[in-house]
Amino acid sequence: MTQQEIQYPVYRRLLNGLTYVKIISPVEMEEIQVVGRHYLVHHLQARILPERNHIYDLTFGIGQFCEEITEAGYLETRARAIDTGADHP
Repeated sequence: MTQQEIQYPVYRRLLNGLTYVKIISPVEMEEIQVVGRHYLVHHLQARILPERNHIYDLTFGIGQFCEEITEAGYLETRARAIDTGADHP
């Protein structure tokens, strides 16, 4: 799969099951981290190469350290984060 074949947004969960990601574009993503009973929501606009590489790895690294999830699965986690008063750094 190439960058041109991707239809954004795409949704991923890290294999540890504690991080959910909505990849909005090759340079933008939203991440939800589960820390105990707390949720942290981060929005990343990639400005430097390591950040762009991180988004690329999440987009194309399926099976290595993340798995595809559905939009519904992501939104369910996002709703739980909002219900618990997620921190927005």
